Amino acid sequence: LAQGLQRVAIVDFDVHHGNGTAEILKALNQPDRLFFCSLHLYDGQDFYPGSGSADDLPHNVMNIAIPPLWRRSGVASFDNLAGRRGFRRAVKDRLLFSLRAFQPDLILISAGFDGACCDIGNKRHGNRCGTAGLDLRPEDYHFVT
Repeated sequence: LAQGLQRVAIVDFDVHHGNGTAEILKALNQPDRLFFCSLHLYDGQDFYPGSGSADDLPHNVMNIAIPPLWRRSGVASFDNLAGRRGFRRAVKDRLLFSLRAFQPDLILISAGFDGACCDIGNKRHGNRCGTAGLDLRPEDYHFVT
């Protein structure tokens, strides 16, 4: 880490899991100095890359796996965890709490915009006509930054 920086947090929000960044942090193995959080869509092996379902606490890696909108069930407790509602709830309930506890000197943002409501990268199997997994709007990106 740069001189004077004791703790650095990396926050990745994208429709896909930040598995590459997570692997780098694991290899560096400095959980007291590095924190990584990936907010991403997760639908098991049905959505690429199929990773990021659980946290890796020994390496200070937090995975916030948001269920896709195509799995909506009509049950409010589940449906409030999906889409932009789930995204905002996860930021408020998990990410902000963890960042405050870690107290980073620097926060790096790795932003993916394929979680936007009409992006094809956000559709199941790249189907242009399918239901989106996330439905993020510009105000959601403003909220998270």
